[in-house]
Amino acid sequence: MIVDTVLNNIKAYVSGEIKECSIAIHEGKIFKLGKKANMPKAETVINLKGFLVLPGMIDVHVHLRDEGKAYKEDFYTGTAAAAAGGVTTVLDMPNNKPVTMSAETLRNRIRIAEGKILVNVGFYSAFPKNLEEIEKIVNIRELLLSNFSWLLK
Repeated sequence: MIVDTVLNNIKAYVSGEIKECSIAIHEGKIFKLGKKANMPKAETVINLKGFLVLPGMIDVHVHLRDEGKAYKEDFYTGTAAAAAGGVTTVLDMPNNKPVTMSAETLRNRIRIAEGKILVNVGFYSAFPKNLEEIEKIVNIRELLLSNFSWLLK
């Protein structure tokens, strides 16, 4: 089998310690981790010259201000900055104008984000004034899966 990429001459945190190894990546996922001699053939081979390879980080508190304060940051600039810093997932805080606290405002945030994000984005909702909104907010998962299914591949 030929994988997409092999990263050689890396250091990775494995089983509680930093080890020198190689990583084979196929279809965006780690396929194999081990010694260079045991790696499969690859379309692309990259020598990382002993750099430490870490998993993508998660930032659970970001303010992507497309609604009302985009001059500060928006979905594109915020997720571009995250990607540049090794952050692969961000969770958007609900304090926008309007505040994300209903199924309608959450759906709108998702629609605004579509086509602008460069990393995985999760969305918080403030506690809704109308308690019946809670179930509707939770059910928006399907909208997320349909609009951002490209992120799940």
